Amino acid sequence: MAIYKLYPVDHAPMKWQSSRYRGEAIVRADSEEHARQLGTNEFYITRSIHPGKKKTSPWEDPQTVLCQPLNNAGYDDKGPEQVLSPLLAGQKAKRKA
Repeated sequence: MAIYKLYPVDHAPMKWQSSRYRGEAIVRADSEEHARQLGTNEFYITRSIHPGKKKTSPWEDPQTVLCQPLNNAGYDDKGPEQVLSPLLAGQKAKRKA
């Protein structure tokens, strides 16, 4: 697994209506695509949308959120795919000793 940093570069409010979090996230994932999907899964807010309009997530848009692999980030690269930071209630991330 790799450790990825997802960080917003476009803070336009309309793009973030479907997300409950708008800051940087650290994710353990098999790929950039999976890292982005984990961001969506963790932070997505269901909102009523117009019929026929596709649901969108800023976490999966490379022009809104950049995704970079992190080397020596201090997080354990072994374990399940998950959002490591920010930690939400009931969630624990393992850091390397």
